Amino acid sequence: RRFINFLRSARVPDKLRAAAAADVVAARDVRLAPLAEMVREACSDALLSDDSSPLPVMDGEWECACDYFRNGSVIFLPMFIRGTSGDYTAENRRHSITDISYRKEGSVVVADFSWANEDDSSGSGSWLVSARGDFVAGSWNQDGFSGGPWSWYGRRKPSLSNPPPPEVARTGNATGADTSSGEKDLGSATVAAANT
Repeated sequence: RRFINFLRSARVPDKLRAAAAADVVAARDVRLAPLAEMVREACSDALLSDDSSPLPVMDGEWECACDYFRNGSVIFLPMFIRGTSGDYTAENRRHSITDISYRKEGSVVVADFSWANEDDSSGSGSWLVSARGDFVAGSWNQDGFSGGPWSWYGRRKPSLSNPPPPEVARTGNATGADTSSGEKDLGSATVAAANT
């Protein structure tokens, strides 16, 4: 029960990861299906309500934190997504994101993508995407390098055409965290999540 109560107040990226893990566990051992369903129910505000719900759209400006494989540090980067492509800046270099495609996998939505930069480095990755399309929790790989995947977390910035949901607007809680913690920035929450 404590775990389920914890999940109800967890950050959205943690809910996405927990729901994805519950799907895997239930598929591997049918005896754990009731527990997996309780986990999905506790995470339901981050998930699509049913199979007929439209897939989320990630269009907009994002604040992201990635595990930077070269030095093991988390770096913060701005990202912009429009349709099936976008770009982000890391270490003052522009990277392009292409081939973004969405699919429903169990109870979560997964967005797969490819990336490339000016130095001809490239790779791929995938994000678990919240039902509103405003949080991602995922990973990335670089072609020709071992040791990955490396973490990638993000939060879409609210815009006039995409205002925050009423509960966020009222409380100012933009991280998807329990408001009793007082945390309001993506940085500390993302670093903590990336290091787990």
